[in-house]
Amino acid sequence: GDPDVMTICWDCNGSGKKGRRTCPCQLVLPTHEAGHVVAAKLLGAKNVKARLLDTPNRRGWDGWTSYTRPRGPNTKTTEAIIALAGAAAAGEAAGGDDLKAARKLCGSKKKFKQAQAAAAELVHENRREIGRTAERLHKKRRI
Repeated sequence: GDPDVMTICWDCNGSGKKGRRTCPCQLVLPTHEAGHVVAAKLLGAKNVKARLLDTPNRRGWDGWTSYTRPRGPNTKTTEAIIALAGAAAAGEAAGGDDLKAARKLCGSKKKFKQAQAAAAELVHENRREIGRTAERLHKKRRI
């Protein structure tokens, strides 16, 4: 699209509110990070933290999630699932750094597809917790 044309959400007309609730357009990034957070916690990661940035950093990130790697026999697959859970939660196509990391961790197309399916299932089964985490992250800007 044209970079000079500003896109306004049809639901909130740019206000960020839909009635008394936060408009879904304001929750895409928090939901993405919440997907990583919930997946990391469920898969055994420790010290899980997330933050939303007011302006993108030098790498272009608007937010990030960090954690201490879970231990176990399938650590690379587990990390790939965590990386893919953000996009799955926000209903986005996986791309950028998350996609690159997941592909590298998996090593093969077959393992990548399995990790993608596992991330989608984890997100589906934990949709409510991801939503609550996204709302909290949206309000506090960090977890």
